[in-house]
Amino acid sequence: MPHRFRARRSLSKEKMPAQAEEYSANNNNNNNNSSSVTSSTKTGSQESQLQVFHNPRYKGLLNDIQQLLRNESFVAGTKNNLCRVCLTSLGSPLWYDEHFGEDLIKFLTLLMASVRSCNSVCLITMPMHLIAKYDASLVPKIRQLVDYAIELESFAGSERETHPAFKEYSGLLHLHKMSAINTLAVHMPETPDLAFKLRRKKFIIEKFHLPPELQESSAKPDNCISGLLSNSNATASLDF
Repeated sequence: MPHRFRARRSLSKEKMPAQAEEYSANNNNNNNNSSSVTSSTKTGSQESQLQVFHNPRYKGLLNDIQQLLRNESFVAGTKNNLCRVCLTSLGSPLWYDEHFGEDLIKFLTLLMASVRSCNSVCLITMPMHLIAKYDASLVPKIRQLVDYAIELESFAGSERETHPAFKEYSGLLHLHKMSAINTLAVHMPETPDLAFKLRRKKFIIEKFHLPPELQESSAKPDNCISGLLSNSNATASLDF
């Protein structure tokens, strides 16, 4: 009896490593499956990010801006450093394709979310007169995705360029949108009529006002007096 008992114990000991090996093999298979799932999800997310824009140039530009904003010195609530981003001529004919309007709206939406997540400000210049010719419905959509919308109307090439009333200015400045950021009310200027002057090293914004009309004002009293004299006989017959 003791010999049989020892033999059974030895057999059970010999079977244990095999069961352990099978269990570890199953765990390895599960790990491989989980790794394959995670890798597939990563590739799927990357593909979905690439499919956000039809034009890959928007994705490349957005990645460069987001990489710059990830700098620790620009993280909100850490320091007072401010990141200034300037994009010039965004939406010019060089960006035109079949999905121009769709890609532009997506880019501005993602850019606004990225800029507001850190200490940064972004200035964008866009040829709105060309975008309006491409698709007039894009103009109000673009203005809804920004905090401030300012339009510069130049006098160059127009009749106002040679008009004596506008000779002091280079163009007009129109305020289309002003947002209330960290305030309860929107700051409104004293007058919406603004003009700008271009100097060698300055961009000056002033209240737009017309110069006094000296020639016309000096001629008006003479006309009034002559009119009264010419009608003196007609009014003399009216007695009350």
